[in-house]
Amino acid sequence: MTLIVISFGYYINKPIYNPKLHDLSYLLLSKEGKPLELRLSNNGYWRMPVKLEEVDDKFIKLLIAYEDKRFYDHKGVDFLALFRSLKNNISKDRIVSGASTITMQTARLIDPKIKRDYLGKINQIFLAWRIENQFTKKEILEIYLTLAPYGGNIEGIKAASYAWLGKKPNNLTWSESAMLVSLPQSPEKRRPDLFPEESQKAKNLILSKVKNKFGFSENFIEETYSESNNYQKRKIKSYAPHLFDKLYTTNSNIIESTINFNTQVSLYNIMENYVSYYPSPINGASIILERKTGNVIAYVGSSDYLNKTRKGGNNFLEALRSPGSTLKPLIYSEALSRNLISPYEIFDDKKSVFGSYTPSNFNDFYDGKISLEEALKDSKNISAIQTLKLLDPLSFEKKIKHNFKLNSNFNNTSGLTLAVGGLYITPEDLATMYLTLAEEGKIKDLNFINSFNYKPIKNKIFKKSATNNVLGLLSKYDKSGKKITLKTGTSYDQQDAWAAMITKDHVIITWLGTPDNTPTQLLIGSKDAEPLAIKIANLLNYEPPIWEMNKLFLKANNNRKINSGKCSNIISQPLNNDVILVTSQYLPVKSNKENVEWFIDGKLTKKNIDNLMIPNYGFINISAKKDNCIETINILIKGI
Repeated sequence: MTLIVISFGYYINKPIYNPKLHDLSYLLLSKEGKPLELRLSNNGYWRMPVKLEEVDDKFIKLLIAYEDKRFYDHKGVDFLALFRSLKNNISKDRIVSGASTITMQTARLIDPKIKRDYLGKINQIFLAWRIENQFTKKEILEIYLTLAPYGGNIEGIKAASYAWLGKKPNNLTWSESAMLVSLPQSPEKRRPDLFPEESQKAKNLILSKVKNKFGFSENFIEETYSESNNYQKRKIKSYAPHLFDKLYTTNSNIIESTINFNTQVSLYNIMENYVSYYPSPINGASIILERKTGNVIAYVGSSDYLNKTRKGGNNFLEALRSPGSTLKPLIYSEALSRNLISPYEIFDDKKSVFGSYTPSNFNDFYDGKISLEEALKDSKNISAIQTLKLLDPLSFEKKIKHNFKLNSNFNNTSGLTLAVGGLYITPEDLATMYLTLAEEGKIKDLNFINSFNYKPIKNKIFKKSATNNVLGLLSKYDKSGKKITLKTGTSYDQQDAWAAMITKDHVIITWLGTPDNTPTQLLIGSKDAEPLAIKIANLLNYEPPIWEMNKLFLKANNNRKINSGKCSNIISQPLNNDVILVTSQYLPVKSNKENVEWFIDGKLTKKNIDNLMIPNYGFINISAKKDNCIETINILIKGI
């Protein structure tokens, strides 16, 4: 007798292990809760762990009321139900009812080898006692709701809710709850997609059995009976495989991302189609950010995850590549922030030598005297290198690496080649940089997780006036006449084509290139990556940005502040917003006051009789100062 007691004690306390509870699926969700990526368990099942608080209380109440109304009172076996079932089976001379409690059903899920006969029932009872001895009632329900079959390869209430209803199981109707309660008893014959009538009958049967307990009215029952049960199993299409790989963690089976589902699907389809017109192995990648928060709302690491010839499994958004000319706006922003150049700087665009370094412009063409606006829009290499030299390339590179947390080797420096692609970065890095430019020099990290409580980073590396001026000067009109702010880049051997675009509310980065840095004669930023970025922005109906350039060019000191209430009528010619055609570099000006000081773009300018010498054509600010009062106008000058 003692030996039996010891043996039973050993058995009842022997730890229960089920590999299925550790072989689970993982799901990536959009911000709206829609599935973006599903990775099945090792044995091909959609099985996800669940906590009781994640499931609608209606479902739990319905499950217990129908399957095991004394669940919280028994110790694994409901002997009243068991004896009633045994009597019924004897009278029918066959097994018509098993009287299995939820714990006993859990025992069969843990050990599927238990036979469906009387000896098997005894084994099921003993295993149920072990389960009750080792787990709480809450934990038993969670195990059951993780392993219960719901048709096909679906196991567990969480997977079932996503597969059949397309949503989390925390917000179910009574009708949906009844359908899901019925499925595990006959998961194939009651599949709502294959046998909707059988599924409907099972659902209605459950509701009729519990209607008195829950006080359902006849009208409610009739309405619930009539609700369609023709659910279709949802196939989770792979829209964000690279993002899943990036965010995957064994700590959570559901990853709730910041991705906007519709935006992700649109970007995924655009990239797949756009890259298909390029020969292998050229691939592409794109990322879209929300400016206000830094949230990543679309993320496509390659055009086709499974394409081996294009090496689509690589996440090119995390690949270190040569960014070409895309860092030039950062160079000019730094120089403007440090007052080393002005927004109306004139550069000497000519063949130049910097020690042993002899760079050239992309097309090996030089324009002589050019403005900062021309240098930016035409992506002139020489002017960018000249400006970088003013900054001290080493200190600027250290600043960039430190503030943007670059993975580049800190011991290796790119020197002056930083201006033309010598500092290798990832498209994610570039996205952070242009987000910083768009947000007036304030650094914001990229955010991928929806539950993250975003707090803006206060570190500011550029002046607001500098970034606004650079982006304003960079802005242009596309072929359709729409204003855009966009910078392109092309690596030295044309193995990378980039575009960084800023809209009113978003930042878009597009990249095209060869996976192994193989040189091409095809890829150019302005020809390949720019049209892609514009296409994305237009398809998503993104609005153009507005940059506060007016009055920022004047230095902020008391003598130059504009007092619009007292400073009108100093300039009588030209008028504000005039478009003036000139044949020389002299502009006629007049004032109603005597002894007026004249400024062009914030710089004191000597008046030659009634003319000012203008440094360049285009938009300029003219200011007239009398005592402590200044009037400023903006005009457009065109040569004829």
